Amino acid sequence: MENLEKYSETPQQLFEKAQQAVADNNRYQAATLFLDAAVKGHCEAQYRVGDCYYNGFGFTKNYEEAVKWYLAAATQGSAKAQFMLSECHHWGRGAEESDEKAVEWLRKSAEQGYAVAQDMLGWYYDGGENGLEKNDIEAVKWYTLAANQGYAEAQYNLGVCYYNGQGVKKDPFKAFELFTLAEQQGHVFAQSGLGDCYFFGKGVPKKDYQKAVEWYTKAAEQGHSIAQYGLGTCYYSGKGVPKDKLAATKWFKKAAAQGSPQAKSMLKKLKKFIDKV
Repeated sequence: MENLEKYSETPQQLFEKAQQAVADNNRYQAATLFLDAAVKGHCEAQYRVGDCYYNGFGFTKNYEEAVKWYLAAATQGSAKAQFMLSECHHWGRGAEESDEKAVEWLRKSAEQGYAVAQDMLGWYYDGGENGLEKNDIEAVKWYTLAANQGYAEAQYNLGVCYYNGQGVKKDPFKAFELFTLAEQQGHVFAQSGLGDCYFFGKGVPKKDYQKAVEWYTKAAEQGHSIAQYGLGTCYYSGKGVPKDKLAATKWFKKAAAQGSPQAKSMLKKLKKFIDKV
């Protein structure tokens, strides 16, 4: 009777049942119901089945199956599925590793207004990656589209462009504004960026070392190496906090462990403190 009922249900009804199963943390049931709806042509369900296979949610992880369902949804116009197809081609997961195809699907997604794809396309232009020539103006264009949708990663990336004058006229106050928007969503790089603004007096009325320490600390405690280095510098120089070479060494060691060359250089000046922290 249950199977007969399943076949009589509409794709949307099956999809809604799958969503409830997700809410109930019943992974296998959710994946199975998404698959039932996907087989009946439900676009969002096809995307979700792709995710189930890609992440091993309810089904055994299988990138080839993930690509199959992402392609089905992408062909129906799913921007999220198009983005995931781009990722699969980028990493060679279940699909041919191909910069050309990765960019093709990413652009389709971005042009539909999917903020994650817009930010990623901006990143590709920013770094000249995946076969695209570096183009700062195009990077700013795509970062802006994503940032205007409230996407924190794009707000931070666009803030960096304004901070450095990359692809846009340098405007540290605009950078500070964008870092603040991203930080309000918990973006750790933006927290470190705010620390830089206060430390160097960019985008703020004047330098404020105490506020720099506040933001560096917040980011450093989450493992951000640049903030760890910045915080170490504050303790080393006594800016915003009492001078404390032990504390400086502690934070330089954490940053150095993540490969920071500046932190490694500072540790050479603090050799006698290294074994004490």
